[in-house]
Amino acid sequence: MSTNRSEDWIDSSWIENYLTNSVRTPDRWLFIHDTSQVFPSLHALQLFDREYEVIFFEEDLRIRQSLERYKDNPEPSAACIVSRQSHETNLHILDYIVRSQSVEMTPQSMLEFAQPEYSWTHSVNQLWGGDFWTLFERLQAYRLNYPRSMTPAEATNLLLSTQLDTDLRANLSVREAVEIWQRMERDTNLIAWSEKYPRLFQALNLKVRAALPLMDKLEGDADFVHFLWTSYSLAQHNEDYDLFLPELFGDTIWKKYGNTPPEEIWNACPQLIRSDPERVIDQIRQTEIWLTQDQQRLELFQRWVGLDAANLGKTIEYVKKEILFCVPVREALRLLAAQLCHFPESLEAGEIHEIIENIQRQHLFQANTVDYLRIKDVFRAFTDLVALNQLITRIEHKSLAERDWRRIQKQAALNPDKIEDVTDWGYQTDLSKLELMAAELEQLNFQCDFLPAPVIGEVLGRVKGLIDEYNIEFAQRIATSFPTWTVSNRDKPLLTVDFLDTLFLPRYQQYLQEKSQSAYIFMFDGMRWDAWEAIKPEVLSTFQGQLALDGVFPLVSILPSTTAYNKYAIFTGEFPSGDADNDWEAVLIPAFQKRRIHGVRWIGDSGNNQAEMLALIEAEDVAVKVFNFTFIDQKLQGATQNLSTVYEEVKANFERLVQPYLERVPSDSLIFLISDRGFIESTDSQGFSEEVLQMSSGATHHQRYIDLATPPTDTDLGHFVFFSAEQIGLQPADGASHYGFATGRTQVLSEKRYVHGGVSIQEMLIPCVVFVPTAKGQLEMFPLQ
Repeated sequence: MSTNRSEDWIDSSWIENYLTNSVRTPDRWLFIHDTSQVFPSLHALQLFDREYEVIFFEEDLRIRQSLERYKDNPEPSAACIVSRQSHETNLHILDYIVRSQSVEMTPQSMLEFAQPEYSWTHSVNQLWGGDFWTLFERLQAYRLNYPRSMTPAEATNLLLSTQLDTDLRANLSVREAVEIWQRMERDTNLIAWSEKYPRLFQALNLKVRAALPLMDKLEGDADFVHFLWTSYSLAQHNEDYDLFLPELFGDTIWKKYGNTPPEEIWNACPQLIRSDPERVIDQIRQTEIWLTQDQQRLELFQRWVGLDAANLGKTIEYVKKEILFCVPVREALRLLAAQLCHFPESLEAGEIHEIIENIQRQHLFQANTVDYLRIKDVFRAFTDLVALNQLITRIEHKSLAERDWRRIQKQAALNPDKIEDVTDWGYQTDLSKLELMAAELEQLNFQCDFLPAPVIGEVLGRVKGLIDEYNIEFAQRIATSFPTWTVSNRDKPLLTVDFLDTLFLPRYQQYLQEKSQSAYIFMFDGMRWDAWEAIKPEVLSTFQGQLALDGVFPLVSILPSTTAYNKYAIFTGEFPSGDADNDWEAVLIPAFQKRRIHGVRWIGDSGNNQAEMLALIEAEDVAVKVFNFTFIDQKLQGATQNLSTVYEEVKANFERLVQPYLERVPSDSLIFLISDRGFIESTDSQGFSEEVLQMSSGATHHQRYIDLATPPTDTDLGHFVFFSAEQIGLQPADGASHYGFATGRTQVLSEKRYVHGGVSIQEMLIPCVVFVPTAKGQLEMFPLQ
């Protein structure tokens, strides 16, 4: 017989066999007393080669009407009366009962019929109807574990075992007791069952409490909750913990629970943590409220577990092991984080790894859905601080300032065409991560109130100083080498003006062999390297298995590092004239036609032209499709927020505005994701001198550069670099024969936080990401990290 879940499964022949076995001789009428309501909803029975109509006794008048036709019927018709009423109520139809063969149907009798070699006690008759049939086969299975004759206590254990599907013959272990305790409080089916069978549930409750003697105290007295978890935590960190308990708890709690056997605590707490973490989390929160209500008590507890500003070794050992409490762990992490900010290499890497492993994987509150005390943000802030500190150290170790730049500069002066010796762009990825990680840490620190502003300011100051140091060197390299880059026959560095002929055209000729294939150029205004890092996971997950990553190529923006100049350079392969405005759209198609590429179209995302954008994505007769997205630049125009906040919006807009289009690109396509220039966060408003302003061409000042009519006499490399128009590849126009560019974080106009147009790594070093058809590319897959 299969496992049962309701009476619908019941084979009527089994019931008929049971009744046939229970009635010695056949009779015209059969009366079944079914007080446990286990008789199924059958309409007829086949007994002794005779069909019995089943009539349920619900009220006297109705059953008399049903049976009246049998009374004087000469035909030997048969009826089976089924009553679920009490014996007293059955007296109302006594005249029918005395004329019938009577059978009492109970769970006990039916089980003994199913297992004739085993006897049952009347305890099983507590089960009713559907509950009995649900457990019918399980009852028989568990019955095999008991003697042929059982006691009422064994019968109770058996009934509980079948309901819980757990063998309860032996005493419960602490783990089993905790798990059952949890189910008794949270399992809705078990709670409903307990309401129907209170005596059985009471027996289960007593069995659990016998295995968990602390249960009554935990449920009934908050003082014991404080005692239990405070004692357990102290014991994990101080072998002499019991000496401190009287002073910590005071007379009231110590007198009540000071004699609690330690082994009860050691047995119960680990099992509670493993089996019922939600309850433990709630009790830890209660305990910490109690601890923090008295500052002296909190200080005693923290000192005794090992939290000590004067002994960071003890603090480290504490936070490596503590998995329960949050207030002292938060304070310990603050001490260690401050130490890292003051003395970055003062903590050993192995110790830091163990701390992070504990707070990320072992601490109970890491998995808590309710962010108590923002402790998960505190854990993340410490982890991010460690990662940022490691990145700073790595960059410092290969800092440009630590190299012998005099030798390189001398070599560049002797041989300015030897570009590879003066353009090592390998640090741009680290630098882009550095600034964004610092911004994210600053924002997170503010949200969770982790470290005071002066302390976190130390590490942020290191970041700023390191980037500024690189930018000083970068400005010097641009001042020295950029004029040679605009005229020399070179392979690198690649400028934006090299995109069309050096990156695009060779791949277009290599990978696009069919008329049905297209090249897609996705242009993102203002996407600097860290913006690419922010959207990279979404891009890679979209193209995974569809396209091959050919490479991420660093490009150097031409000067001025603005959208108009660099889009012109990107889409024409030429330096613009000095009066470049927004005419790149007009020259784009002729530039491709000049290279014998026809069928070129471009479109900009206006926010309400999704249909046109999708139509171009899917168009079959367009060889090159250019899509221009401006949401990054638009966000930066008036942004005043922290960089991490800006990029959260950038990522959200990318998923909303760009991702749907990327997903529709055919897998045999050639794809370029490219930027025109970057930007820099300006913190230093520095104006041009009056002498420089007098040499101005009269044009409006830009954020980071100025047009000059005559050469400057003051070339202050601390804030500005100057070039003639010819030196940066431009033609003099509108009286502008020279240009002055702000360096570092300087800006001429101070209204905006994020600016561009000048000379810095963040503005000029931009990514060009290339994907090629998988079937023809060198790579078949690429990492998502």
